[in-house]
Amino acid sequence: MINENTLRYWWHVFKNDSELVEIRILGKFAYSGYYKNIDRLIEDIKFYEELPDEQIYFTLNEIDDGCYGRAQCEKIIKSPKTTTNDSNIIRRKWVLIDYDPVRVTGTNATDEEFELAHKKAQQVYSFLKRCGFSDPVICRSGNGYHTVYRVDMPNTDEVKDLLSSEIWENIFMDLTKNEMLIFWLLYQKKEVNMTEIADYIHVPLNTATGIVSRMEKNGFIERTRSSEDKRVVLIVFSEKGKNHFMKLFKKMTYYGTRVFESFSEEEIQLFMKIADKVKAILKEDAEAEPEDGKQIKKVRKIAIE
Repeated sequence: MINENTLRYWWHVFKNDSELVEIRILGKFAYSGYYKNIDRLIEDIKFYEELPDEQIYFTLNEIDDGCYGRAQCEKIIKSPKTTTNDSNIIRRKWVLIDYDPVRVTGTNATDEEFELAHKKAQQVYSFLKRCGFSDPVICRSGNGYHTVYRVDMPNTDEVKDLLSSEIWENIFMDLTKNEMLIFWLLYQKKEVNMTEIADYIHVPLNTATGIVSRMEKNGFIERTRSSEDKRVVLIVFSEKGKNHFMKLFKKMTYYGTRVFESFSEEEIQLFMKIADKVKAILKEDAEAEPEDGKQIKKVRKIAIE
């Protein structure tokens, strides 16, 4: 049974009592309607709540007002020719984070699985709260939870490129985080020994040796003897590694520039403020004492390789 008070509260929170929204009903058939009138919207969807296979959705972000001129203006029609797509979203005002428990396909979440989703939502909420995010709208979904955060971002190609996993996967070509850090260290210092690498990526010396060996096998780095002390082995870029890193560096610079050029000065300041908070939180957690109170053993440093 539709709760009109809940729908009006949704309209107030998400659509500021006036913004254009598309209602999409999916199931055996597809239905669509564009609305600015909440009274008409409520009246029209009452019929569809009785249909067993239909699920009712709404567009989360700001729609181009031109969509209001489509055939389904202030009414719901079956199998519409056009509905809202990415190009019709003019600004991102909300970000939805979905928490669904891992379960057998085709089954509903159990109470225990709901609780797992709830705990994960609490963890993300606590982290983002410490980063300066405002409180989200919290919803229980069919099999888990949603947290919906208010933001204000342009819906530009630059922003979508920044968030595209395909682009970054192509750029990094399956490099690990530690391999990227070693690339960056070599770019800064030209040549380093194994102890410097282990210290820089915060791993034991034997772990760093294994990472370096893989990079050497892939042709990205080479080992050479120090001209000052032949006992010391230094790690340097190979020609292949240097060329590969410079390609990565140019692409990262290119995408970063494109994104920041699309931001206003206020948006850039907010981004930097959030980045600084995230960095501080991660550093604080990394330096925190373990829960069992035991001291973490320090890696023994060996000066001569």
